[in-house]
Amino acid sequence: MKKANPPTTSYCPSAADTVLYKMIMKYRDSLDLDTISLSNSLCYVALSHTLDLKMFNPNKPPCNLHSWSNNGIWSSCCYTPDHLKASCMWGKPREMTSYRGDGFEIATYYSAGMTPKKALEAWQKSKGHNEVIVNKGIWKTMKWRAIGISIYDNYAVVWFGTERDPDNTARCK
Repeated sequence: MKKANPPTTSYCPSAADTVLYKMIMKYRDSLDLDTISLSNSLCYVALSHTLDLKMFNPNKPPCNLHSWSNNGIWSSCCYTPDHLKASCMWGKPREMTSYRGDGFEIATYYSAGMTPKKALEAWQKSKGHNEVIVNKGIWKTMKWRAIGISIYDNYAVVWFGTERDPDNTARCK
């Protein structure tokens, strides 16, 4: 059976991923917020998740876009709107890579094909997602030290982490 995970954790963002990263950093900069280091590990988790979402569609109701299938190197889970299984999402970076901290994901879907602009616009219009990006609300005390991004087909996900990535590599900048 096909697996959704890439064959290696040495993954660098695509051109679209890089554009979205720069757009998010420009948006944060406009609000006098720090730049977040691009994380090789979190980019790998992001790509794995966009592939899983596209190939296996684990987000069938009641599961949402933070859900994972059983078709990869990770444990599967159905993430529901009540957030009762939030730890299933938070632990994915530790489960899949050398990253030791929790990961916090924002995700979006666009049926006509995802673009960096569509992704950021969707998240800016969503109070909860925007608050993650700009450290507001329940996220105001978090200091993002790592970020991973993937756009694949109709999906975009961004992972935020409070720990520095031990596998950060210059080739992914």
